[in-house]
Amino acid sequence: MVLRPRLTAQLRRGLARALTVISAPPGFGKTTLLSEWVAEVGKGENAAKIAWLSLDNDDNDSARFLSYLVACLQTVRPALGESILTRPGIQSRPLTHLPNQEEFECAELLVPLINEIAAIPEDLVLVLDDYHVIHSRSIHQALTCLLDHLPPQLHLIIAGRTDPPLPLSRLRARGQLLELDTADLRFTAAETAAFLNQVMGLNLSAADVAILETRTEGWIAGLQMAALSMQNCQDIAGFMASFTGTHRYIFDYLAEEVLQRQPERIQSFLLRTSILNRLAAPLCDAIISEAPDRQGQTPLLSQEILEYLEEANLFVIPLDERRGWYRYHHLFADFLRDYGVRQMGAQAVAALHRRAAAWFEQNDLTAEAVGHALVAADVERAVRLVEQSGGAMLRQSELGTLLNWLEALPTEMVRSRPRLSLFHAWALVFTGQLKAAEEWLQDVGPELGRRGGEIVGELAAIRASVAFFQRDISSAIELFRRAFEQLPEENLFLRGAVAMSLATACNLQGDIAGASWAFAQAGVIHEANNNIYLSLMATCNLAQLHVSQAQLHRAAELYRQALQLARQQIARGGLAPANTGRAHVGLGEVLYQWNELDAATEHFQHGIQLGQQHNDSLAVMRGYIALARVKQAQGDREGAFAMIGKAEAFAQTNNLPSWSVRLVDWRVRFWLARNDLPAATRWLQTARPDPDIDNADDSAGYPDELRQIEQLTRCRCLIAQNKADEALTLLAPLRRIPEDKGRTACELEILLLQALAYQIQNQPAKSLVALEKALTLAEPEGYIRLFIDEGDVMAELLALAREKGGVLSDYAGRLLAVFSQESRHPSSFGLHPFIEPLSDRELEVLGLIAAGLSNQHIAQELVLTIGTVKWHLSNIYSKLGVNSRTQAVARARELRLL
Repeated sequence: MVLRPRLTAQLRRGLARALTVISAPPGFGKTTLLSEWVAEVGKGENAAKIAWLSLDNDDNDSARFLSYLVACLQTVRPALGESILTRPGIQSRPLTHLPNQEEFECAELLVPLINEIAAIPEDLVLVLDDYHVIHSRSIHQALTCLLDHLPPQLHLIIAGRTDPPLPLSRLRARGQLLELDTADLRFTAAETAAFLNQVMGLNLSAADVAILETRTEGWIAGLQMAALSMQNCQDIAGFMASFTGTHRYIFDYLAEEVLQRQPERIQSFLLRTSILNRLAAPLCDAIISEAPDRQGQTPLLSQEILEYLEEANLFVIPLDERRGWYRYHHLFADFLRDYGVRQMGAQAVAALHRRAAAWFEQNDLTAEAVGHALVAADVERAVRLVEQSGGAMLRQSELGTLLNWLEALPTEMVRSRPRLSLFHAWALVFTGQLKAAEEWLQDVGPELGRRGGEIVGELAAIRASVAFFQRDISSAIELFRRAFEQLPEENLFLRGAVAMSLATACNLQGDIAGASWAFAQAGVIHEANNNIYLSLMATCNLAQLHVSQAQLHRAAELYRQALQLARQQIARGGLAPANTGRAHVGLGEVLYQWNELDAATEHFQHGIQLGQQHNDSLAVMRGYIALARVKQAQGDREGAFAMIGKAEAFAQTNNLPSWSVRLVDWRVRFWLARNDLPAATRWLQTARPDPDIDNADDSAGYPDELRQIEQLTRCRCLIAQNKADEALTLLAPLRRIPEDKGRTACELEILLLQALAYQIQNQPAKSLVALEKALTLAEPEGYIRLFIDEGDVMAELLALAREKGGVLSDYAGRLLAVFSQESRHPSSFGLHPFIEPLSDRELEVLGLIAAGLSNQHIAQELVLTIGTVKWHLSNIYSKLGVNSRTQAVARARELRLL
């Protein structure tokens, strides 16, 4: 090699920036330069950790790209990104979740990897070579995400024939980009001379070197071919005179010259093995095993030939340090393939591809086997391999690869094979090509339907998925039910997936009973299929449905059942399912309602830890919010805000905009709890306009649940502003939604807000009606925090309920006992109506009331009339939202006015 210190020095300086891009046409030494630099910086005590990934066309499948990327990083940092390699594929989510949905985007899957890299102590370099072969939008978006959130420990190097479609201008403007292009990479005069005379041993004159440099314009591949051609050339002057033309013409001309100067057995090896994207000695042996030369001599062993080619500098690049795998330089491979077809004929080349397909199949490298079988038009082998591996490809989300295979097969062949037809339909659905999927089903559906049996059930499942994505939920439910009935019981995977999807559709339709039944079926089926991840998911979803129905005891039982599933898998030597954190957080939320704060905290912390470890954003977000509620309940208001801050940071880092409404809801509650009404009011003034709840339309993609949370937050602000009329106007239609859909937990919250609003209006009778309804619903399940977190106004109402007597008085008394225990710290999230500050005179009156003075003594003390004292007292009651002297003193102390 010609050492190029001017360029390796630039690469070394580029480590201080985020990205290095090396872009030039083939043959300008991009890979060679990087290899030299890696060898240089990978030595010594401060050697850089460098991970190198060479890309090819098959890597446009985002699932495969991510797997290879992580495996590459693990060569220098074992276990890095393990959560991506073990991520659930399609088999771990319902048929109603598209792979290209936000939560499964390639970019999002990189987020936990970014976080892991940010936590490692040493610097890391990632090289992506031949990036020009990547045209997948999701992969480009993933790398853009990586660059936008690049940890300081990581430097990215991208090499290819063209500039990558990434935000280079932004990085350039920030000084975070190093660029090397053709002008930088072309050989200088000194480098040309060193290469021709020192490396290739030609001993050319300075004039001849200058001619070659001018003719090639520093193009290294052209110089190399010229040097190889001249090694045994007697007429250097004649060669120089004929050395003209375009780069491509020069290369092809010289390549033919170089090839013909090799021994016949080397020529044969080069031409026959050029069909391979990568070379290994056993593979090459299988390709050339029946290719003796014209003298009948057995060819050299492939390993010996590969070593000879590398030593002779004949465009062979080792892919690993052990010299187990190689590849030809892309230009040289292109030439050899074109030349090989002309020399050997298309039939001979197809025979070589068949041998390659057989070797790859025997070595369980299915993707390569299918690729060679398709090129060889070995349809029988290709069909057999696709039928065998298509299901796994679907489950592993390698949809692009599967579609490419199916589209490369004859259409009639795919139509005539039921399994291939179904694979094609599934792949179209899962890539969002719903119209194409419908057309395909219309074409092949009748014939498939006539075959009966399991195929009919699978067809119904595919049609159900199409209907679901087209927002025809009623049809989807009917079709999923039909599919579940028609699929044989032994098809555990598909029956489980259909049950999960049916549950999701029923839940969206508001059919809680149907969703509960389907989730229960899914949990049992997936456990029988030993898919603990999906069984745990179904069980947790079922538990959450019970929580929404205010059935805490059944929910706790199911969450404990889910955790037992995880423990059993660990006991068998496996890892905890990736969604175990959800079960911990869910159980913690139930324990929180029962006021078992220490036990709840333990589950929340464990759930967050597992969620971060397995990239389960749902567990992490719910865990942080729940811990914030615990902090607030314990009187640690700053700790509560700190937890909400962690949740907001996690949501921003992991691109989770759907959590913004929930986070705002809890921020508003905490603002109100610390009497920061201005902050809550500012949110109210900037929030979205009131939607018409009675005529809610989710066509804009704004879920009913988020809309309802937003409206309840608005109601809390209005009550705090003493605008009870407006709050009650909003609450009336809101209450009808959970009543109609069986969402008792939401109904409970609305009832409590109605009770508070009526109390602010000084309508105790109506307030007690709402409260008693809530107590009736909550008492069997042992709710505590639901009431305690509403603050002192709720305590006043509970006291009235206890005084009224009846079957609920004992429950109200138990809740008041908890209020009494927590009087040592201001733990409630309660609403503190407080429109304007008290005047100095009103504060004086309030202080004397707290001292126990009567109205007459206050008048004497302040030299006021009794009427004036009563007027001040009326203002105090109004501003504090109370209706008695005792309540006024208590509220003033809570607000720290006394």
